[in-house]
Amino acid sequence: MRWQDYIIVAVSLVALAKVLQSADSPHSGNSVEVGNVRWERGYDRAVAVAKKSGEPMFALFQEVPG
Repeated sequence: MRWQDYIIVAVSLVALAKVLQSADSPHSGNSVEVGNVRWERGYDRAVAVAKKSGEPMFALFQEVPG
């Protein structure tokens, strides 16, 4: 890559970081998420919301090491 390409990549990454940093979470207590998907953090709450709205639910069980 040319040095100009490195500058373009660096500026793009800084701009992306600023956008993600300035995004406000519409749901209090949840971290900032990208996109228009509403993610629930608790299984029971997610089931209740899915039943009430009639929309399907996607469950992701993730083990975070540490």
